[in-house]
Amino acid sequence: MAKHHILCIHGIGEHTPKWVDSKDDGDVSFEETVRAQWQKYPWLEQHRFDDVVELHSICYDDDIRKLLKNWKDQAVAIKKALAKSELLAAEADWMTRAVDEASDEAGEADWRETHLADLLLILGLPTFQDALVTYIGDEILKFLRARMKQDGKMPQVSIVAHSAGCAMAHKAIQALYHEEVGDRELGPHFQFKLVCMIANTSFTLTRDRKNHYSGWARPSLTLGQGCCARWISVNHKCDPVGRFMKFDSRTPGWLDPAVVAQGWHHDILLRDVSSANIHSINHYFRDPAFHIPFFRLAFGAQFSEADVARAFKEFKATTLDGKLTALRDELEALDPGEATTYQAWFGALAAFVQRIRDHA
Repeated sequence: MAKHHILCIHGIGEHTPKWVDSKDDGDVSFEETVRAQWQKYPWLEQHRFDDVVELHSICYDDDIRKLLKNWKDQAVAIKKALAKSELLAAEADWMTRAVDEASDEAGEADWRETHLADLLLILGLPTFQDALVTYIGDEILKFLRARMKQDGKMPQVSIVAHSAGCAMAHKAIQALYHEEVGDRELGPHFQFKLVCMIANTSFTLTRDRKNHYSGWARPSLTLGQGCCARWISVNHKCDPVGRFMKFDSRTPGWLDPAVVAQGWHHDILLRDVSSANIHSINHYFRDPAFHIPFFRLAFGAQFSEADVARAFKEFKATTLDGKLTALRDELEALDPGEATTYQAWFGALAAFVQRIRDHA
């Protein structure tokens, strides 16, 4: 089996340059979580993980941290930009207050500084979002060039994006195929093996809702009509991040019927709770309802009925009731899927963060 390179794009919050190796939910890294699930299945275990899989971090957090060091000036720029935004003008007054609250907390270990401020920067400063997208696109191109130079051929590459990283990945894909990023663009002959969006915010954080579902960020079996042939979008019933203005694969014209016929598109809603940090990428990946289809689409993995049954039984044994059952009920009650404003969404996010801390 050829080496499969997976480019991982993080979400909001603070991340290290090699964040896939950093400890997260469960005091393990994302790389360790993927490896642990791999080793549970006979078909996968016959292929040595390190020979087949390589996870690569794409980290754009440094640019956000640099801006937050000068947050007061950026807050003024955001408030000016909000007044000019057609999408956000109706909520400009509330967002201005939110920016001021985040300003008061800048530099503190508070969710408004580590999460809300990130989202406000992405939403409120279009030029900043464009700079992040250009950076991510350039990192993808640099990786492809380096692997082609080393291997003499185009590598097998997939993208895994989490939370706000989904919005960055979506826009970067569009830019890579439609525009020059750095000194080139991807040609229509190139497709990623799989694009996987976890807690997908691509529509939530878009600036072009009218054209969001057009372009290259879609799966298609026809070269020139999509960035990949396989696509997974996964959210969690108790995670408010990806359920506000959620990405809708049922939008007419987005999904190639031939992809559906192959079973290469999955839109997954998880429900089980195995830790308090429900939004964590590790929390998502531990669930076999997600990682089994991921392994199938990314690696062609084969699972017997007994393999699947055993995986779900073992996973169910790790899910927690009692205290976390109450947490699940509280988080389901937040339901930002019915929200119509960013104010309501941020309110749900604030409540989400507080409940996670209360139950940690």
